[in-house]
Amino acid sequence: MSLKRRKIKKIILFSAMCVCVAGGLFAAYRAWFENDRKGAAFASDGCETVLDETVPGSGVPDAHQLASGIAKQLVSGETVEIDSEQLESIFGLQQEDCLSFSVYLARKDTSAFEIAVFEFASEEQKQSILKAIQQRKAQKLAGFRELNEAEYSLVQQALIAEKNGFVLFAVCGAPQKAQDIFFEMLKGS
Repeated sequence: MSLKRRKIKKIILFSAMCVCVAGGLFAAYRAWFENDRKGAAFASDGCETVLDETVPGSGVPDAHQLASGIAKQLVSGETVEIDSEQLESIFGLQQEDCLSFSVYLARKDTSAFEIAVFEFASEEQKQSILKAIQQRKAQKLAGFRELNEAEYSLVQQALIAEKNGFVLFAVCGAPQKAQDIFFEMLKGS
């Protein structure tokens, strides 16, 4: 092979490699941007909770701000936030069963990680939410009993807390820390 052909081949390979790297960077940026814009996923990067994220003019965080603040501190991998259609299939709740909600689940089916915050306006809504959470916990216990002993233990230690019209359901390695963050974010509201 001539020297000229080898140089051309190297240039073509180098160009192809640059295109692949640029494409990968673009795809990663786009995924990050979409997730950041939607608040849908978090990487395990040690983000700090911002305690003053509030609904403009109200001084009170909403369910999404509470759940995302907790998930950002306790995430053990990638998470995804569910939508109202998934709320019914996962918790058996309709969107009108609560004022607002935000649920972050582990992206992997083999992880039990879950942070859920529901806002309620009445005792009836609160009872519906608590019943749905108990059913969800029982479902997760049954699912992880044989699948993964460590994750099963996390579900057994799951925490349910209530404050100022919000209910927290935390399945994670530090449920007490989740509750502390939840209470801190609602302090003064």
